Amino acid sequence: MKKILLLIGFLIGWMHPYCQTDTTAVRKSPWKASLTLGLNYNLTKLNNPPVGYGINQAGGNILLNIALKYGKPKSFFNNTIDWRFGLLRLGSGPLEAGSSQRLPYQKTLDRLKVTSMYGYRVARDSSVALLTGFDLFSQVTPSFKDANGALPGQFVRDIRNSSEENPIQSRFFSPTHLLAYVGIGYEPIPNLFIGFAPAAYKAILVLDENVASLVGRVDAEGLPEATVHGNPVDIVNGAPVFKKAFNQFGSYLLLIYNDDYWKKRISVSSTLDLYANYLENFGKIDVWWRSQLNLNIVKGLSLSYLVDLFYDYDILVALTDDDVPGGFTGELGRKVALERQFMLQYKVSF
Repeated sequence: MKKILLLIGFLIGWMHPYCQTDTTAVRKSPWKASLTLGLNYNLTKLNNPPVGYGINQAGGNILLNIALKYGKPKSFFNNTIDWRFGLLRLGSGPLEAGSSQRLPYQKTLDRLKVTSMYGYRVARDSSVALLTGFDLFSQVTPSFKDANGALPGQFVRDIRNSSEENPIQSRFFSPTHLLAYVGIGYEPIPNLFIGFAPAAYKAILVLDENVASLVGRVDAEGLPEATVHGNPVDIVNGAPVFKKAFNQFGSYLLLIYNDDYWKKRISVSSTLDLYANYLENFGKIDVWWRSQLNLNIVKGLSLSYLVDLFYDYDILVALTDDDVPGGFTGELGRKVALERQFMLQYKVSF
């Protein structure tokens, strides 16, 4: 928790110099900044409840979004940091009979997205611009599974203090998806932006050795043929060699739509990222679609529904099945990942 608070403090401190206003200045600053905080919290605490009342629970999700934008007739520079994190504990008491450890919080969500885009228009106030930028996608906190397999889900610490088996599943920058591109941008209408980059570099980085060696699939001989996070694995002299980087080169398409409806009571934002790797599996398109519907209650405060859709042929995901206990089959596969959240958000603009 201390690390999380330090991160929030750092991000706010990073934005602070750009949020200063000079009351003596006559010209309007080309810089604009905004801070959005989202919260979804639930708590039920029962002491000696009647039979059938329920069970103790505590948890929730937070959203932190910092945007810093620069705009002039000839150029624009947009930067965003978006972090979503969630924890949940169902029940109370010790982890198991005779244990000194308390029942842990399960990790429900951890996603960090950093974007930066610079555009230089071909003419003053033109709808066409030369474009360059980068995206970074990772996690902030580590993820561990239960080494005994008794509890499903992910945890921010090793709940068994395992000595023989390392239950680590992911950590900061393991994995990380990095995208850098050069192309052209077009804004046919004020609410729609289209970017296309025929030259785009993408990398899947798994810097932690233990995380990089997580096996997702094996062949008929029992040798690894795919890792969990998409980093390559080679078989050398009958033994697997796990690489920490998967470098790609391809093309990138970006679509951004933002608009307000019903006298700005309702706002919609949607971003679609499409990437195709020239070097391998060109027909397998990586997709990331992020959409948000806001019902504005008062100025700055909104009720929001967020939907994220993700697909990457190189990434194996936990397969969902609502007919099995816990909702997951325990197997990994290539499927579309879908994330949905419902929360209150408060936005401050500078």
